[in-house]
Amino acid sequence: MRRAREVPSHSQTIAVENVSVISKLKRFKARHSATPPKTAELRQTLTGVSASGNLYLKVSGTGVTPIGGACQAQAGSVQLPPGLSLVVKDAANAVVGVLVATLSDHNAIRMRQGGLTFLVTADSTGFRFDHGFAYFAASDCTGTPLWLSNASLVPTGVVRSGTGDVYVPSAPGSDTFIGSMLDWSSSGGPLPCGAGTPVPPDACCSLWGSTLPSMAPLSVVDVSGFVPPFFLQPN
Repeated sequence: MRRAREVPSHSQTIAVENVSVISKLKRFKARHSATPPKTAELRQTLTGVSASGNLYLKVSGTGVTPIGGACQAQAGSVQLPPGLSLVVKDAANAVVGVLVATLSDHNAIRMRQGGLTFLVTADSTGFRFDHGFAYFAASDCTGTPLWLSNASLVPTGVVRSGTGDVYVPSAPGSDTFIGSMLDWSSSGGPLPCGAGTPVPPDACCSLWGSTLPSMAPLSVVDVSGFVPPFFLQPN
């Protein structure tokens, strides 16, 4: 079978000094594992994108080496008959949310919980737990968690394993002095901390000490009441 040739649907050139957010990530090294490469996180909103369907993103440039492969899946459209949608339910038949997209190995779900509307990822086994981090003004990872301001109408939440919490970014944001960063594992188990301070059961607190742009409070939403496994049902 001949593989279809990949044709770019949109391309855009952005000078590195014009990228919205460039954050140097502090990656932790597990005991007896290889030292991870120095990594920076780039965030930029592309303008004028009109493509739909299964989307992939490739970022290239001098000195740019992507983590996780050059061409990475973003989202795919689920085509359903007019007027029909799929809802995600848990083992107790409670509605978790509405399916909005299928990704490479899981689904994107729009939820309404705690007075907020947000997206999360999940599969049949339940929510997809994310390795993530949050910033704090204090130097000991206490107080209100902060994250990059999200201007999206439906922000994407980060599900933290072992806590039943989803961290949902808000808007608008402002330049904020960051005293520390809390980094947690995707498994819910201990995370090697290196020079940081362990925060049981799954996180490390590291000193930061600089100002970051567009920081806004993270809302913490409890989703522990939903019981896996999850399943799809026409609505």
